[in-house]
Amino acid sequence: MAHCITLTRTPCTKTHGRPCLSGALLILAVMLMSVQTLTAETSENQFSSGAWRQALRSDAGSWSRVSQLTELKSKTHLEGKDRQQVIELLGQPQRSDEVLPRTAHRSILDFYKLSSTNDQHFCVQYDSQDKVLSSYVEPAPLVVPRYMGHATAAARLAETQLNEFLDSRTDYGMRKLKVKDVERMLGVPSRSWQATARAGGQEREWLTYLYFLSPSGCRACVVTFDGKDRQIYEYRIHTIASER
Repeated sequence: MAHCITLTRTPCTKTHGRPCLSGALLILAVMLMSVQTLTAETSENQFSSGAWRQALRSDAGSWSRVSQLTELKSKTHLEGKDRQQVIELLGQPQRSDEVLPRTAHRSILDFYKLSSTNDQHFCVQYDSQDKVLSSYVEPAPLVVPRYMGHATAAARLAETQLNEFLDSRTDYGMRKLKVKDVERMLGVPSRSWQATARAGGQEREWLTYLYFLSPSGCRACVVTFDGKDRQIYEYRIHTIASER
């Protein structure tokens, strides 16, 4: 004859008849760990000025500010803000180009590195009043202009001499200047090089003159000449951050 055995669950007790709390404590510990993990993941995605700056100085082999930028752009409208406000928020850009002459739609471009892989960067464009015109992500590496950051033994151009040069002519007149004219007004460049690059749908030769403006080589005036007629094609002030 088979016997039916009924299993019943009895409460775990310790001495003195008190209920066992180990199970409850285990559940509580798991819940706390889950909350901490979720909080850590959320904080990595949330934008904060301190975390944004710290990521760039991270000793970790791999870092990214892409998720923070996405969070920032979803909650903050940068267009119309003063450049100083943006710098207070994002810190000094890793590269800054002042396109000359400054106009309502062409002025300063600030570039921010987004990750350790450097496969894209964030660009903020300003108008002549230093207010944000637009901001966007460029799917390309952030490149430091050639020779910049290495001016230890190079001659530097005085700011007064640069200003006299920039104020001497209209933009139309500046673009009529040839290599010999620039050398007469600014002297021999700190660095110069020739290169081929595509523009206007065709390969063109370019000659570039670089004049350092700071002892560290982190600020420079860069004049690009059309390689064919040797006239000024473009002139800019480049600035790079000492920490990049």
